Amino acid sequence: MHKAVEEKAPQRESTKDKIIEIAAEVIAQEGLRGFTAKNIAARLNITDAAIFKHFKDMNDIVQAVVKKYTGECLNAIRTIVFDRDLSIQQKIDKIMDTHVDMLEKSKGAIPVLCFELSRPNIYDNRAVVSFLENYFDLTSILFHRGVEEGIIKKDLDIEEAAFTFLGLLQSRVFIWFLRGKQGNIVKDKKTLKMLFEEGLIDAGS
Repeated sequence: MHKAVEEKAPQRESTKDKIIEIAAEVIAQEGLRGFTAKNIAARLNITDAAIFKHFKDMNDIVQAVVKKYTGECLNAIRTIVFDRDLSIQQKIDKIMDTHVDMLEKSKGAIPVLCFELSRPNIYDNRAVVSFLENYFDLTSILFHRGVEEGIIKKDLDIEEAAFTFLGLLQSRVFIWFLRGKQGNIVKDKKTLKMLFEEGLIDAGS
């Protein structure tokens, strides 16, 4: 007799993961001023004390939020950069798609955190700094290859180019907040990508 195939029940999201997601939501909507254990607990219908069964303190939650979303972003970018089947232009296009997708997924939490943690405060900014350093390392590999292949303009400052797209997204988040956080953060991804690519790609390539 054949053994019946056991269907695996979908894994339930852990309380720790839920806390990270809600923390990102609070940060995106209220900034660090509204980032309190009480606010997070209220949205999850748990006690403040329950949060600290999973995290040492509020700084620990901040680091977890940053690492979750920037980690996913960096892993995706790393895969794209070293994909041998994609052209330079296809890689740039996919990296921009990845940025926009992560921005929407986190509801703008990471740009808000990057801005908040750039100012003196009680939270550690090392996770953000690490993300920016790793991001630059990966994109600079791609851009240098693009210059070598004659795809990307030779007189381009690689660091300026690498962080310009992040800056474009940062501005979109602020506009989204000012307009009441309605709809997608990026209304027209095609236009945003075109503006960046036109400054990056050599017209003769």
